[in-house]
Amino acid sequence: MWDATVIDTSSTFLIQGEVGERTATLAQSLLVRARDRLTDPHGLVLFTDGFLSYQTLFPEVFGRPYRPARQGSRGRFPKTAYRIPRSAAHVRIIKEYSGKRVVKVRTEIAAGTQVRVNEELHRLGYHKPNTSAVKRQNATARRMNPHLARKSLAFARLRIHRESLAHLVQGIYNWCRVQ
Repeated sequence: MWDATVIDTSSTFLIQGEVGERTATLAQSLLVRARDRLTDPHGLVLFTDGFLSYQTLFPEVFGRPYRPARQGSRGRFPKTAYRIPRSAAHVRIIKEYSGKRVVKVRTEIAAGTQVRVNEELHRLGYHKPNTSAVKRQNATARRMNPHLARKSLAFARLRIHRESLAHLVQGIYNWCRVQ
């Protein structure tokens, strides 16, 4: 089971959380539901880990669809393509491991421009792209929910319990904790 979350880094408000197996379906559900909750989804700068599904889904979810011109007068029309707005960007933070130890962290701009990423980093007060807001929320969730602790004897045997606890922790994280 995987807890996938989208967090507004400036306010640390948890926008959307999903629980499930780490697949492209979970990533798509997370991004689509997060987009639906945002007032300006085209002004988003998304910082993610190295999971490739985010990179392939970002243009489809946050881009603007258009139909490319057909080459000639015969054959199929091209598939719908997506334009990323200039106000949007996607940055992947890729960790390279040696055993269980992180040896290198690379950042890669998957969509958008370096200028837009730098604007967002300056606005947030960051020096380089990171996923620290998600890491902090994960640590809080592990502290609040013993089912997430790695060395715990408390296991969520049923999926419904695991999902219910995750949603409860997400609600408490947004509305009940003291900042």
